[in-house]
Amino acid sequence: MDKTSKYHFKPVAKASRAILDAGKGIPEWQWECVMRPEAEGFVYVIVNHSTEEYYIGKKLFWKAGKRSGKKVRTVSDWKKYWGSSKKLQADIKEWGYDCFSRYILQVENEKCQLNLAELLYQINHFADPKCMNSMLNVRLYKFPQMLSVRMQHNIASDIFP
Repeated sequence: MDKTSKYHFKPVAKASRAILDAGKGIPEWQWECVMRPEAEGFVYVIVNHSTEEYYIGKKLFWKAGKRSGKKVRTVSDWKKYWGSSKKLQADIKEWGYDCFSRYILQVENEKCQLNLAELLYQINHFADPKCMNSMLNVRLYKFPQMLSVRMQHNIASDIFP
């Protein structure tokens, strides 16, 4: 049985026991989705199998920077990333990496879609006492697909007659 099914996730990621990274004892990210070169980032869940608690977040594949005055994109630290939650970090120190699994739930091409996907996963699990997320903090903005849906359905006139 799928280990994330009891958390009611519908993950793209295959939820099996963590694959250990070349004897270092650090579980690799697990996923079944297609990793596309144009992808901006992903929504993930990190599960503590000892306490059955989990943390939902997002991570970008790329980081922006400047080199010789020009904007450049370089690969982020996503392969080594273990979330920003202080509670999660404390649990990792207490239990060790081998008690945790990291799953990629969804990959997105746009930051705005990534932010929205993270928020939706967090909202669906926020009330669960096993969810380590203690705050919802996301920046949302309109993206082209949203505008086209708004135009088709004339949402503004429904709200503001």
